[in-house]
Amino acid sequence: MNLVNFNPKFYILAAAIAILCFFIWFKKDIIKPSVDLQTTEIWFFANSSAQSISLPSPMLFHAKKAFNKLSDRFNPTLFNTHLLKNSSKIRSLTTKRNKLLPKCITCGRLGSIKVNNDLNIPYTYFDRGSDTLLVIGGGLANDRERMAPFVALFPQYDLVLFDYRGHGIEQTPTTLKGKLSKQFLGIDCTETTLCEKEDEEVTNLIKYFKQNKPYTSIFGIGLCYSAVILAKVAAKNPGTTFDKLMLDGAWPNLSQIGEKFSSDPMLFFDPQRGSRIGRFFGRFSIIKSFVQKTWEKLFSIKFKDGINALSYFEKLADIPVLFFQSTNDLLIPMSEFGKVWRSVPHKQKIAIVTPAKHLQNFVKYKETFSMLGHLFFENSYQKFVRLITKKDEFKSEKEKIKYPE
Repeated sequence: MNLVNFNPKFYILAAAIAILCFFIWFKKDIIKPSVDLQTTEIWFFANSSAQSISLPSPMLFHAKKAFNKLSDRFNPTLFNTHLLKNSSKIRSLTTKRNKLLPKCITCGRLGSIKVNNDLNIPYTYFDRGSDTLLVIGGGLANDRERMAPFVALFPQYDLVLFDYRGHGIEQTPTTLKGKLSKQFLGIDCTETTLCEKEDEEVTNLIKYFKQNKPYTSIFGIGLCYSAVILAKVAAKNPGTTFDKLMLDGAWPNLSQIGEKFSSDPMLFFDPQRGSRIGRFFGRFSIIKSFVQKTWEKLFSIKFKDGINALSYFEKLADIPVLFFQSTNDLLIPMSEFGKVWRSVPHKQKIAIVTPAKHLQNFVKYKETFSMLGHLFFENSYQKFVRLITKKDEFKSEKEKIKYPE
């Protein structure tokens, strides 16, 4: 070997790419069919109290029955884990008119809004003739098509799916580093700002749709990455954006998330399981430091100085929030969710904690997720608590819960 031409940077870069290829190759589907929650104990938090309860059996039965009716009318592929990764195929399914549905509640319209001279945010909008708009925000590196199940879960509302900057099939990277990160990570890391500016996109999106239709209510559902962004939007624009929030996988600090990705890079690709090998080697500081520098040098991702999400949750003083959290969440353990929970000052906050893994609630427990979301959005905080804790209260209310025919 000619030592004069030996370039260690090249071999470091090649090794980093080889490691990432190894992790991606071993990715597996983790979302399984929905399970019966009647035999599953959940934790229910209301305000500052906590109690272990089981949801009333009439609620579970009604949720299952109501969703079965929806399943008969929707394309079941919306919950196909393999197909959700095919953004082009899902887009075709969610923008094609269904002759069996006169109101075409699964027929979305593509569009985009201009945030500034250099940024357009693409969206898919579902107009169901409702006076309520539901804004769905996905996780980091998720195209909006990954959120397609929500089209079936909440058919009673107008609904909008969108892509953040650096996300989605419309936004094509122009730099080599951007193309590399889009190929391996699913996002253009030269465009994303990791929650620093993404709230502007959501704010502009809401403003655009409110100008085009006089909505009486705006609700938001945010998953992990979006849980923080939607909370930030509500905190910075009290009373003018969201009326209620439903958040799954909320985290307190981006630096802590970065620490986990450095300890186990596979968590970025498979946050439900991660990698035992990654966790083993992540215990060594030299390897952990190498992985962190790879994130920064190769993909320009800097988690270390990321935002403190608690500073936004602390400002949610005037908006009811329904949290979903999972006890088997490797990325956001209960101890870190507890920080988020305690930081929210509003007394009208609720948390449903299931035994699911990271962000599996809306697919694994889809019937119950849909039912609880509907009850939360349509009722006052006090009534919602009564409905999910008192069997007789729910029995008298369940006939009013109807999905569009």
